[in-house]
Amino acid sequence: MSVKKNLIYNTMLSMSQLLYPILTFPYVSRVLQPDGLGAYNFIESVARYFILIAALGTPIYGVRKIASLQNKIGDQDLAFREVFTLNVLMTFFCCLIYFLVVRFLPGFEQRYNLYVIGLAYVFANGITCEWYFIGREDFKYLFFRTIIVRILMIICVFIFVKTVNDLESYFLINTLSFIVLGFSNVYFVRHNLSWPLVSKIKFSNLKRHFKPLIFIFSSIFAVSIYLIFDTIILRLFTNDVAVGYYTAATKLNKVILTFLTAISTVLLPKLSLAFSSEQRANAQQYLEKSLQLTFLICLPAMLFTFCLSKELIVLFSGPEYLAAIPTMRILTPIILIIGLTNVFGLQILNSLGKDKQFLKAVLLGAIVSLTLNLLLIPKIGLNGAAVSNLTAESTVLFMVFYYSRKEIKLSFSVGTLAKSMASSFIFIPIAYGFKYFFHAPMIVASLSLFVGGILYIISNLFLGNKILVSAVNQILRVKV
Repeated sequence: MSVKKNLIYNTMLSMSQLLYPILTFPYVSRVLQPDGLGAYNFIESVARYFILIAALGTPIYGVRKIASLQNKIGDQDLAFREVFTLNVLMTFFCCLIYFLVVRFLPGFEQRYNLYVIGLAYVFANGITCEWYFIGREDFKYLFFRTIIVRILMIICVFIFVKTVNDLESYFLINTLSFIVLGFSNVYFVRHNLSWPLVSKIKFSNLKRHFKPLIFIFSSIFAVSIYLIFDTIILRLFTNDVAVGYYTAATKLNKVILTFLTAISTVLLPKLSLAFSSEQRANAQQYLEKSLQLTFLICLPAMLFTFCLSKELIVLFSGPEYLAAIPTMRILTPIILIIGLTNVFGLQILNSLGKDKQFLKAVLLGAIVSLTLNLLLIPKIGLNGAAVSNLTAESTVLFMVFYYSRKEIKLSFSVGTLAKSMASSFIFIPIAYGFKYFFHAPMIVASLSLFVGGILYIISNLFLGNKILVSAVNQILRVKV
C-alpha cells in the first residue's frame, strides 16, 4: 500500500482514537471530579510501568523488524513468532510481579479494586501485537477494528459512568477495550501465520533479539520517567486533586500530538525498509516532507492552545479545573518539541537502528526530569512537573538532533519555516478578538479554530508554502 493511502488510513485511525477522549473526557472529568480523575490517572500510570516492562521494547523493535523483512515472508513469520513469544512470557512475568506488589506491599489498600482491574489492563496491553500490523502496513484493518471498538467504548462510558462512584466502571471499560483489541489482533494474525503462534521456535534463537530489545527498552523506560513518572512523583508529594489538574493540562496536548504520531507510525516501516535497502534518497525525501509537515501543524497548534487555554480547559474539563490553566500554558511548546523529536529520534535514529545514540539522549532527559521533579514539585506542585517535563523534552530534542545530523543531513528551507511561523501569528488577534466579543468557551474556541484555520491555510498558500501548495494541487488534480 502506498504512503498516501497508509497516511489516509492512519490519519483516520488517529481521528477515530481522538473521538474517544474528545467526546468522553469533558464528560468524565466533570463526573469523576479532579479527585477521581487524579486517582484514575495515578493507578493507570502505575499499570503503564508494568506494561512498559512487559513490552520490552517490542512496539518499536517489532515494527522495525517486521518492516525490514517485507520481502522475506518466511523470515518475517519466524521473527514475529520469536518476538511475540518473548512479549507473552514477559507479560505473564510482569502480571505476577504486579499482583504480588499490589497484594502484599503497603499503600495499595485504598482503591484496591482499581489495582485489580489494573492487572487485567497490564495483561491486555501485553497481547495486542499492534506492531505486527504496523510493520506490515496493514492500516486498513487497524482503522476498521479500532473505530468499532472506540464507538462501543463511547457508548459504554455514557451508559455506565454516571457518578463519582463509577470510577471502577470507567477503568473497566478502558481495560475491556484493550482485551478486545488484543484478542482481535491475535485472531487475525492467524490469516497470515499457522497456529499455534509459538510453534516452530527454537528458544535458543530468541537471544538474538535481546540486544536490540534491551537498548530500545532502556530508551523507552528512560522516556517514561518524564512521560509517566512525573505523575507518580506529583501524587507522592501532593494529592489526587493535583494529579487531576495535571491530567487536564496535558490531555489536550496529547490529543494534538496524536496526528504527529500518525505520521511517524506510517513512515517508520517505510524508513526501516528504505534504510535497510540502502535507498537513502527515498528516506531523505520522506523525512524532509515529515519535517515540513511537523512545523505546519505544530506552530499554529501551539499558539491556538496558549491563547485559548482558559476556554479549552473549561470546555474539555470544566470550571473546576481552572487551576490547570498556568500548567497548560507552560506545556504548550511541548507540541513542537515532541513533534521534532519524533522526526529526529523515531524516524531517523530508530529507523537506522541507532539505538545506543537514542538511549543516550533519553537517559540525559530522564536524569534532567527526575532531578527537576524532585526539586520543583515539592515547591510549586503541578507547575513544577510541567517545567520539568518541558526541560526534559527540550534536552532530548537537542540530543537526538545532534546525533541524527551525523547520520543524515536534511535540507530544509528556512523560508518555509518562516512562512509557517508568520502565518501562525494570525491566531493571536483572532483568538483575543473573539474573546473580547464572546464569552462562551464553545463559541470562542470554535470560531477561532474555524476562522483562524481558514486564514492560516490562505496565508500559507499566498506565501507559497511548498508542502501545502503541493497538497492542494494533488487534491485539485484528483477532482479533475
